[in-house]
Amino acid sequence: MANKWRQPIQVQMAHTDCTGVVYHAHYLDFMELARSKVLEKACQQNGMSTTQFYENYGFFVVRSVNINYRRPLRLSDQVTVVSEFTSQSPVRMMWQQDIMSGSASSERLCADAQVELAFVGKNMRPKKTPEWLWSLKTEVSE
Repeated sequence: MANKWRQPIQVQMAHTDCTGVVYHAHYLDFMELARSKVLEKACQQNGMSTTQFYENYGFFVVRSVNINYRRPLRLSDQVTVVSEFTSQSPVRMMWQQDIMSGSASSERLCADAQVELAFVGKNMRPKKTPEWLWSLKTEVSE
């Protein structure tokens, strides 16, 4: 069973349009933030910063995104991005990410996405993902 990571986010004014509804592209920003926090924790557990990881190993690029918008997010909403990687290959990682609003006892699905990442070196060519990333054992909750 894959690990799930939960990243809380507070919707800010900069995320919304003039009606107080979150602009559609910010859902992707929230998902990117959540994945970045998972990578940051994994790097810390392996004695490095994400900057050191990028310099020594490479980095992930988004290959594809399939997103479904279900309910609007609004200014001041408490949001949780629930993330897990669901499949892998030596150079690709597929993430299932759900954006939930509300309290833990009454969370509602606002958006869900399948995000495919490819791992590349500094030359932007596909590269094998470091083995230790496949066994992420961290719960992100800040």
